[in-house]
Formats: sequence, structure tokens, C-alpha cells
Amino acid sequence: MNAKPILLIASLFLASSLQATDVSITPFVSGEAATAESVNTAFETLISVINENNQRLAALETHETGDVAGRSYKLVQMGSILRSDNIGGVTIGNSSQNYTVVLNSDSTFSVDGSVSESEVDTTHGSITSFSDPVSITGTFTQSGQDVTFSSSDADGGTVTFFVSPDGDVMVTNEFEYGEEEDLPSWVRGETSFMVGIEIK
Repeated sequence: MNAKPILLIASLFLASSLQATDVSITPFVSGEAATAESVNTAFETLISVINENNQRLAALETHETGDVAGRSYKLVQMGSILRSDNIGGVTIGNSSQNYTVVLNSDSTFSVDGSVSESEVDTTHGSITSFSDPVSITGTFTQSGQDVTFSSSDADGGTVTFFVSPDGDVMVTNEFEYGEEEDLPSWVRGETSFMVGIEIK
């Protein structure tokens, strides 16, 4: 039996596809016959590393899921706010939010972080700003790549994120327009973009 071609194939396979593992096989000298022990050792090494790679691949495939339960995310938001009243008043504002979102296996979630806003009053030439802590709890549901958060606060409210196939990233955007709740003579337009990256 000429074992050298078989050993050469095994060596090439190991060198090209198993770089994550340090592997060595017994070198053969030209003109010397390969022994059964050497051939068996080479194949045992090859089989061992193939099995190891299969285990790594299985672990990666197990994690390759968009299921967000049991994960935590760093969530950031950027937005703009435009307001005007019926006597010519106009304000222009922007907002920034930073949160840590924890999604529990029982479909509950918690959000902790802060929101900051600044607003320019073009009528009076003034600018105001604030930054407040935020803490929210509630429940979430997932349907495919859509994850919907429902706040347990008195005013309720829901928001739906689109999640990447592996669950590492979630994004959403919102646009709202209508009368101010506290100032009926004012109308408000707000746009917002949010992205969450899994914390690992």
C-alpha cells in the first residue's frame, strides 16, 4: 500500500482548514516505507481534529439564532423634535438616549439609562437642555425577527424592533406628528432612530 498520497491529502487538509488548532503529523522521508503505526496515527490526528471542529461548528450554529430572550443590549437613540404654535412660535430640538436593556427568559425586560434633550426657541432666541435618568420595565414578544416591547408604565406604549438573524443587533425608527398633550395650541413632529448591540 502506498500511504504517502493519503498522508499528503491529510496534511493538506489539516494545514488549510484547521488553523485554529495546532496539529502535527510524523514527517516521512523519501524512500522510506510508511508503517501502519504512522498511517494510523496520522488518521487518528485527522479524525480528532475533525471532531473538534464539528463541535465548534455545532456550538456556533446553536448560537446562530435571532432569539433575544436571555440577552442584554446596549441601546442608543438619536432624534429630532420640531414644534410650532398657532401664533408663530417655533422650537427645534434634538435628543439622545443611552440604555442597557436586559431581556429575561420569562419575556420580561428592564431598561436603565438616561435621556438628554436640548431645544432652541427661535422666537425668543433661547436654548434649554436637560438630562434625566430613565428606568422602564415591561414585557416583550418575538415573532420571527420582530421584537415588540410593551411598557408596564401607566401610559403604556409599545415599540417594535427588527432583529438581525443572529440576534446581535436590533434597530427601529419612529415618526410621530400631532398636537402636544400639554399644549393643545402646539403641534409636534418627532423622528427617532434606535440601535441596540448585544453585550457579550
